[in-house]
Amino acid sequence: MEESAKKRYGCKWSEQEERVLLELKTFGLSYREIGEKLGRSRRAVYERLRLIKERRMKELDEILRQYEKPKETAN
Repeated sequence: MEESAKKRYGCKWSEQEERVLLELKTFGLSYREIGEKLGRSRRAVYERLRLIKERRMKELDEILRQYEKPKETAN
C-alpha cells in the first residue's frame, strides 16, 4: 500500500470523492490509477465502486417497484 493510501486508511469517503471515482472510472482508469489520484488503495477503490453499484441497484429496485402492477387476487 502506498504511503498516501496508508494515511487515508479507514477514512470515510466524501460525496466529492465518490463523484471523482465514478468520473475517473468512466474515463477508463484502472483501480490502481484511481487509487493513486485519490490517495486510496486499489482495494479501497474496488470496494467503494462495488458499494456504489449495490446502493444504486437498490435505489433502482425501489423506483421500479413503484411502477409494478398490483397482483390480482383470486376470489
